[in-house]
Amino acid sequence: MEGVIVDKRERNLIPELLKEMGIKVKYKQLSIGDYILPGEIIIERKTVKDFISSILDRRLFKQAKNLLKYRTPIFIVEGKEDLFSITNVHPNAIRGAIISLILDYKIPIINTRNESETAFVIYTILQRLKKDRKEIILRDLQKPKNDEQIKEYVVSALPGVGLTLARRILDKFKTLERIFSLTEKELMKVEGIGREKAKRIISVMKSEYSRDYKKEA
Repeated sequence: MEGVIVDKRERNLIPELLKEMGIKVKYKQLSIGDYILPGEIIIERKTVKDFISSILDRRLFKQAKNLLKYRTPIFIVEGKEDLFSITNVHPNAIRGAIISLILDYKIPIINTRNESETAFVIYTILQRLKKDRKEIILRDLQKPKNDEQIKEYVVSALPGVGLTLARRILDKFKTLERIFSLTEKELMKVEGIGREKAKRIISVMKSEYSRDYKKEA
């Protein structure tokens, strides 16, 4: 199975649990995030108390901005404590921070109770990535049999898309004509398409074809 890069300052059971699940773990001092997965997925893991602390000193939003350098950033908030009861911080401040992460930064937040659950979340993400790669292989091997499959085939061939994401794009925008005239901002409205992926897709759609591409490779 694909490996995970773990910040070497992560002193907990999660890396060992990942190894037990058959995942290769490589330690590296990371300047951003705690775990990096294939496909430019980055995870920032925080305990409940650290999450609250980072809201108070505004560190949370600086970290969120840095995480956006990766295609898919994720926050994991770990712990059994209730976010709204372990501190004197007003609940509205906590809710506001969470809503800002989701709406302004487009970063999902996953809650886990302990290190075992966090490890399982990472394992599940890797399983999903493996499934998406299989879909791409199947797409390449199977010839489209009807117009709808042709549309799926065309859109899934775009960089970083695949069959699952292609269907989301088609569900939202309906026609190939509209899809190939989308702006970067419009593409980012589709779940699973961040800023970097949108830029790459637009770049491919707008760049001119060159028959000399084999020479360039």
